[in-house]
Amino acid sequence: MYNKDLLSNQRILVTGGGSGLGLAIALRCAELGATVAICGRSDDRLQAAVETAHQQGSKLLALSADVRDATQVAQMFEALDQQIGGVTSLVNNAAGNFYCASEELTPNGFRAVIDTVLHGTFHCTTEFGRRSISANRPGNILNIVTTYTQTGSAFVLPSACAKAGVYAMTTSLAWEWAEYQLRVNAIAPGPIPTEGAWKRLMPDDAFAERYRETLPLKRFG
Repeated sequence: MYNKDLLSNQRILVTGGGSGLGLAIALRCAELGATVAICGRSDDRLQAAVETAHQQGSKLLALSADVRDATQVAQMFEALDQQIGGVTSLVNNAAGNFYCASEELTPNGFRAVIDTVLHGTFHCTTEFGRRSISANRPGNILNIVTTYTQTGSAFVLPSACAKAGVYAMTTSLAWEWAEYQLRVNAIAPGPIPTEGAWKRLMPDDAFAERYRETLPLKRFG
């Protein structure tokens, strides 16, 4: 469907790219010719992702970094400046979520999701923006949000709040950074049955089936 060199001029960083949706995005971008880096906190998961790419005839550059830590994020971008000549496109995919009744939610539980999703996206986005603007380099930011930033959803309050913040960040920066030729967009995928998401958010098969029936196409993915 696409030319194999469609993204050959792109140097893409995918946060949370060691598994699930992030890995799928990274592999597809690499398949289309991009130079792709992934980051995450689990070295084992990152190395498994690199091996998966190798088996598929592609290459991923893996960097260990915690997006919650602005210093680590800055160091990661500096390393990418040195190793691949800087990032031209950023996919903010790193996230965290869990299923919990809101009246039982603790401040630490709420903070854990906000730190990864909202603060992590902010750290990566502003670091990318500063470096792109300084280098006079056009670029792209793609933020992964969720349908319930608009609709709301029970039992995932921290994620809903964090992703709504990311959506607001997206629309705000799309206006502010347009003059620098930085495009900022977001997509809100429906439920995708990755191992991590299903383990945390689908208590059992019956719950998943009821959820599937609420979808227009009656299918996940």
